[in-house]
Amino acid sequence: MEKANITGIENFGKIHRYLIKKQKDIHGLFCNLFSEFKLNRDAIDEIDMIFDDLDNEYLYICEKGFEFHFFITKDFVNLVIKTDIAQRELNDIMFKYFKFP
Repeated sequence: MEKANITGIENFGKIHRYLIKKQKDIHGLFCNLFSEFKLNRDAIDEIDMIFDDLDNEYLYICEKGFEFHFFITKDFVNLVIKTDIAQRELNDIMFKYFKFP
C-alpha cells in the first residue's frame, strides 16, 4: 500500500495535528495505524470505510488513551490525535504509513 502525503504538521502539547492528502484506499493506512497502536477490533472496524467520496464529515474515536478526530474534506483528512505519546515517537509511527513534507 502506497504511503499518503502529510502536507502539514502541528503540535500543541498532547495534541498532534496531521493534514493528510486523500488518496485511494487511505482507510487501509488508518486501519494499519490503529493496529500499530494496538486498538481493539471495534475501533479498527469503525475507521475501515471508504474515504474517497466523503466530504464535510467528522469521525471521533476514543480508546486506550487516544482521542482521534478525523475532519474529512473532499481532498484532505485533517487528523487530530490527543495522546501522551511524545511528538517524535508519534511521528516515527506515522512515518511507517505516511510521507512527511
